[in-house]
Amino acid sequence: MGKQYQDFGDGGDSKSPDKLQALEIPVNMEGKRVLDLGCNAGFFCIEAAKRGATCIGIEANSQWFDEAVLNAGKYGFSDRIEFINGNWADEVSRLDEKFDYIFWLSAIHYEKNQRTMVKNILSVIKPDGVFILECGLIGCPGDGPVASQVTRAGGSSVLHFSLEYLRTRMMAGLFSTKLRGMSVQQEGDRVPRWVIHCYPKTRYCRIIHGDPAIGKTTHSVELARATGSVLVSSDDFFADMFAEKLAPVSVANASLMRECFNKFNKEKQSLRIDLTTDHLIESGHAGEIVEMFTKFISVDFDYVFEGYLPEPVLTLFKSKLGKMGFVIWETTRFG
Repeated sequence: MGKQYQDFGDGGDSKSPDKLQALEIPVNMEGKRVLDLGCNAGFFCIEAAKRGATCIGIEANSQWFDEAVLNAGKYGFSDRIEFINGNWADEVSRLDEKFDYIFWLSAIHYEKNQRTMVKNILSVIKPDGVFILECGLIGCPGDGPVASQVTRAGGSSVLHFSLEYLRTRMMAGLFSTKLRGMSVQQEGDRVPRWVIHCYPKTRYCRIIHGDPAIGKTTHSVELARATGSVLVSSDDFFADMFAEKLAPVSVANASLMRECFNKFNKEKQSLRIDLTTDHLIESGHAGEIVEMFTKFISVDFDYVFEGYLPEPVLTLFKSKLGKMGFVIWETTRFG
């Protein structure tokens, strides 16, 4: 039998109990489902089972797989842990359930298709689940998105990356990340190890609204650029709709709204989106306005939405976005 890696209190290269503390997994995991990718001899599956979880551990190395099965039996958790001997990428694609916690510890650097694997992980985690990653990070937190090959103590060369690279390249659009702290450093490490908790990405719609001519558009452009969001303006929807460039709602309602809009502005002899919006609401078209705004919003993107949004349009709009799964941030200023 080869040299032992995980430490069950009887030796091993990895300081497993210390690493367990660094991971910050809950003390109570009753009823939770855990997936451990590259589980080695099963230490973290067994620790999760001790806390009440049921687990699946995937391990490609047949020797470590056999050790994991033996260890689960030794500690009395054979009925709570299933071990699979196979490649994590292949095996994850075969799973037909969702997990509360997914561990990928000291292993991501050995995966050649890291972005693809992160997508696979997203497909098997619950919306409120936690993906716990432990890996080496080059540079310091706050450094830019950099990556480079690092030669390990054993002579193998694998890709290491900065925290910003992890966030903007590997996890972008899939997970949000929170750096929890340093992990246990092991003999031969050339790159410091860190623990990162990753959460399935929630889509955001940031609504900027208020009186006309108070700087909403300028603020929204800057916010959209900073957050990588799609910028949407209610003014643009109205302008395009009533110029007959698009018909985002049913033909009948679009025609009624356009007629109401054009009549109002002809009488005023000027185009005022705010006054027109008020008039459309008073004429019973609040629901159609919200339908117009939301019809072209996709759950695949984050948004910054700016415009004049009086009640009840604002309330209806936020309700519709909430049902679509968006988290809403709302900012307003009145002149």
